[in-house]
Amino acid sequence: MTDMAKAAKEAPDLDALRAAATALRAEDLDPRWLANLVGAESGSWPEFAALVHRIVPPDDRWIVVELCRRTLTAPGSRLELDKDTRVGKPFFHHGDLVVAGDLRVVAPFLVTGSVTVRNVFTDSGPDSAVMIGDGLRARAVYTDGEMYVSGTISAEIVYCYYNDHTLEAKAIEAGLVIEDDHCVLATVRAEHHFDMDTFRQGYGEGVQDRLRELLAPEVFVHEHDDEPRMDHRLLFERLHQGLEVLRPAPAHP
Repeated sequence: MTDMAKAAKEAPDLDALRAAATALRAEDLDPRWLANLVGAESGSWPEFAALVHRIVPPDDRWIVVELCRRTLTAPGSRLELDKDTRVGKPFFHHGDLVVAGDLRVVAPFLVTGSVTVRNVFTDSGPDSAVMIGDGLRARAVYTDGEMYVSGTISAEIVYCYYNDHTLEAKAIEAGLVIEDDHCVLATVRAEHHFDMDTFRQGYGEGVQDRLRELLAPEVFVHEHDDEPRMDHRLLFERLHQGLEVLRPAPAHP
């Protein structure tokens, strides 16, 4: 049995889960959904993750991560996946997760430790609900769903797309961060940062000029007689292929 299959069969210790919820209540932290979450008979941790997706508001996902920390007091394990991975059904892992290629999440996804992706991490709202109890490290991150990361997101490129969902993290450290009509709640430390008000869905003043200085010409398209515009789909096609997308920094004389 693989580690992934084993994790899917393990059931939560419901008594420990309810004890942790009681402790949260004693700290005056008792959202309306908590009783329903710990009162349900989840047959496995992935079922628990799916329940979180259904009943816990995105703004409260950090409480779920804290609940898991208090419930799972034993050290977590390290799960390593040696190929591109698509998560198409509810997923839970206690510990750290390492993926050798790309990781695409299209389902509720809860990892109590850190997540390291050697190439590209993507989610897909509204089907996905990403909750990570520590940091996320990847070559590039694309999100258009709900994503909560307790720690820091570290990547070359972080692209946040569409206005229905939110990315929340302690911090984002990246070479390039683009907020394409997507709410970001994080301290952003980036060499190049296009926030929502600056980017304006790619139509912000001077945005495309700056992007053409930063990115490979293959990620731009011509629309009628307008200047070339960056296309995030082309950008991530190249990233998935392991190709370079950032122009090299100019050499100083």
